[in-house]
Amino acid sequence: MKQIRQRPLLPLPFILSAALPIALAAQGKPEPRIPDHAVKAQPVASQMGQPKAPAPPPPPASVFPMTGDGDTDFGGGKHGRVHAVLDASGKLRATVETWTNSPFQGFTMGVEVWALDRARGMVYRLPGGPFGVDGINTPFGSAPRRTDVLVAQLDPADVANVSQVYAFVYYAPKTRIIDIATKIHTTVRDICKTYSSDNTYFSTGCKVAGF
Repeated sequence: MKQIRQRPLLPLPFILSAALPIALAAQGKPEPRIPDHAVKAQPVASQMGQPKAPAPPPPPASVFPMTGDGDTDFGGGKHGRVHAVLDASGKLRATVETWTNSPFQGFTMGVEVWALDRARGMVYRLPGGPFGVDGINTPFGSAPRRTDVLVAQLDPADVANVSQVYAFVYYAPKTRIIDIATKIHTTVRDICKTYSSDNTYFSTGCKVAGF
């Protein structure tokens, strides 16, 4: 007797999953769409492409007041310092200090204040000096310390181009003996004017000296 082999039955879920698209197509219904949230979950790069590089920031605006400082130790107790300030109105003010700690050694110095643009070009130049001092114990000498103020006014059109104030002091050799001799001459002249009319000794001496 011939045996009849039966084909194995397919699982019911498999049959349903295969028949569903066919049944939907037969009824004219569209295939299921991808939910909107799935589209929104896609990487940003796939939707927008490569991000563009940001534009470079504008150059920094000039900030006022601008200041510039210079401080130098010339050796032997000799010192110089400058502090310059430029405000938005264009007023440039520089305070210069010159001093010595030496008993007899004085010196002379100068100062430079520059207003520079962003390319370090010169917009305005304010020079100063010479500023001289004498030693602490120098007879008839100048004071061992002095303070001077320099003031200038920049044009408003130039102020807009300034981005830096640069200030420095420098050694400016000068023979201090001439200044000391001038100071002695002035002192003696003043003494003669004060006492020669009342004192024969001073009167005679002043006439001999040419006062």
